[in-house]
Amino acid sequence: MNDRPAAPSLPVTALCELAGIALLLRLASGFNPGWLPQSSFAVALFLYVPMFHYRGKAWPVWASRIGRPSKTLPTLLGAALLGCTAYFLWLKLPLPAVLKPGLAPPLSHPLSFALHQAGIALSEESFFRGYLYDGFERHGRRPLVWTSLLFAATHLAIAPSPWRALTFFPALLFCWSRERTGTVYVPAALHFGFNLLPAYFGG
Repeated sequence: MNDRPAAPSLPVTALCELAGIALLLRLASGFNPGWLPQSSFAVALFLYVPMFHYRGKAWPVWASRIGRPSKTLPTLLGAALLGCTAYFLWLKLPLPAVLKPGLAPPLSHPLSFALHQAGIALSEESFFRGYLYDGFERHGRRPLVWTSLLFAATHLAIAPSPWRALTFFPALLFCWSRERTGTVYVPAALHFGFNLLPAYFGG
C-alpha cells in the first residue's frame, strides 16, 4: 500500500514565490529609491528564484539550448509578425484611454533603455515560461493559459491599471513559442521586442 501523499495538482511552491515577488514589488513601488529602480529589483527577483531552485543541478533544457534554427526562426518571425500586427491594430481602435498605456516620454538614452528592457524580458521569461511553466507541466497542467493568466495578474498586482490586463494576450504568444521551441530565448526575444513598441512607436 502506497502511503505517500499525492502530489499537489498545482505547483504550490512556485505560486507562493510568485505571490511573494508581486508583494515585494508592490511594496517597493512606494519607496522607489534612485539607486535601485523597481524594474531592476524585479529583474533580480525573477532571475533569483529559478537560479535558486536549479542550483547544484543540471541547468534546465529551456535555459541551456537555443533550439533548432529550423524551428526557432519561423516561430520567432511568425509570432513577431502576429504580435506587431495586433499591436498596431490595437493603436487604431477607438478604445478608452484606460486600455492604453499612453505615450512614452522621449528616450534620453535609447541604448541603455534597450539593454534594461532585455534584462526585464529575459528575467520574466525565465520565471514564467521557464520555471513556472515547468511547474505546471510536472503537475499535469498545460501551462499556456495558466502562466499567461498569472503573467497578467502579476502585472496588475504590481501596478494596477486596466490596460495591464492586456498583457495576457502577448503572454499567450510567449508561451506558445516556448511550447514550439523548448527554449525561453525565443519568448524572451519576443518579450523584448514587444516592450520596445510603446517606447518607439507610441501607445
